[in-house]
Amino acid sequence: MSYVRIKVAELTKHKDTTFRYDFLMPFADDAEAGIRGREKVRVAVDAVYRGLQRGILLEGRFEALTRTNCHRCLKEFDLQVSGDFREEVELLSEETCLAGQDTACLGEAIDLAVLAREHLLLSLPLKFLCREDCRGICPQCGKDLT
Repeated sequence: MSYVRIKVAELTKHKDTTFRYDFLMPFADDAEAGIRGREKVRVAVDAVYRGLQRGILLEGRFEALTRTNCHRCLKEFDLQVSGDFREEVELLSEETCLAGQDTACLGEAIDLAVLAREHLLLSLPLKFLCREDCRGICPQCGKDLT
């Protein structure tokens, strides 16, 4: 995966200033989630350093076109995935973030691609449906009921 990293020390030099990061990242297919990428994921993230005690606020948006199979009829179809996210990154100092549970924190840098991928996977529906009214397949003969 391509890494889009921002250095904590660069942000902490400019309190209350918004920095915009726009990038395309490759979509790594996820067999467990049942999706495959059709194109690169568009990501936009605003980062604001709010002081040592309040940390860094990251607000972003992602859009991706994926390929998956319908859970009812098993047909392959394109699924547009998009969403907004908001993360607050705690700081250890003006040069490092607090790693702990945050997988996007790399100590002296924050990996925006990891953050965007986590939120993309969290935004996926529980069931992929090619259409809301998809009737699936016949349990006896396997014929498509659509």
